[in-house]
Amino acid sequence: PSLEDDQEMFVFEMWEDMKNLDDHIRMPHYVEFAHKRKPLLEWWEAQIYEARFIQEVKKAPVVG
Repeated sequence: PSLEDDQEMFVFEMWEDMKNLDDHIRMPHYVEFAHKRKPLLEWWEAQIYEARFIQEVKKAPVVG
């Protein structure tokens, strides 16, 4: 549930790439799920963010 409104739900998913996401939403189990949830929703919104790897940090830096 959303922290601001208990009538809303927040779902966070991370995908390796858009192809994997596209493949997933075309799978029979997801198509069935999407069909069944439709009557339960007043509306829905999807936001896609693209992340880029900058630097790997193996341990926290020592300060002082």
